[in-house]
Amino acid sequence: MPTFLTGHQVSLIEPTSLNFSPVEREKLVIPSAHNQLTANDNHLAAGGGRAHTFKQNFMNAMSSGSASETSQHDKSEALLQFQFVDHEVLFDLTSIASQDEAAYEKLRALLADMMTRPVKVDISSKDQAQQLLFKNLELDFLAYKELSERLEMLAKLDHETESQKALAQQDRNRIRAVIASLHARLEKGQEALLGGTTLKALDVNRKDFELELDSLFTSVGFDSDMPVTGAT
Repeated sequence: MPTFLTGHQVSLIEPTSLNFSPVEREKLVIPSAHNQLTANDNHLAAGGGRAHTFKQNFMNAMSSGSASETSQHDKSEALLQFQFVDHEVLFDLTSIASQDEAAYEKLRALLADMMTRPVKVDISSKDQAQQLLFKNLELDFLAYKELSERLEMLAKLDHETESQKALAQQDRNRIRAVIASLHARLEKGQEALLGGTTLKALDVNRKDFELELDSLFTSVGFDSDMPVTGAT
């Protein structure tokens, strides 16, 4: 059974000197504080080195991931979004700078969508007065509003083209010349609707329109280095 001494009992014990033989003294090794600290320092240094390496690798990975996310974010920010009834188009306007035919083809496809694809028409409360006026005049308000939606898409593309510094001025001028021509066409369509023409009468076959669009691209110089004359 273990025996525990109280503080009072310990004070009653007389000091006893420890007598060791020379051989026993050699066997008794008490590590010095310096040796203990040196060992601890070496251990901490090794652990600290590993911790530093891990931290550095972690920070590098985070930095790489952050840069990748920033790059992806910047790329997504550069894409223009256009919503149609049956699909969505994300267009990279800066791709035109590559002077690649595939980029021109994507631009032609987008413009053809703007002019021929079904678009969603939202009627808000602020449109009610105008809608009533069209009804009283027996005019097609929804058809007029549809052309307005297409005009807004063209206006958005025109604004982004004008402010896109990644494009050469010549390319910006060419794109805006095409947009101006299509914009004028839609405005004439709205005027025709106000005159009693139906939207169906203004409809154009997509394939026929694509041929017209090809001619328009050529006329503004997309197939050459000639300056833009501004087709309308």
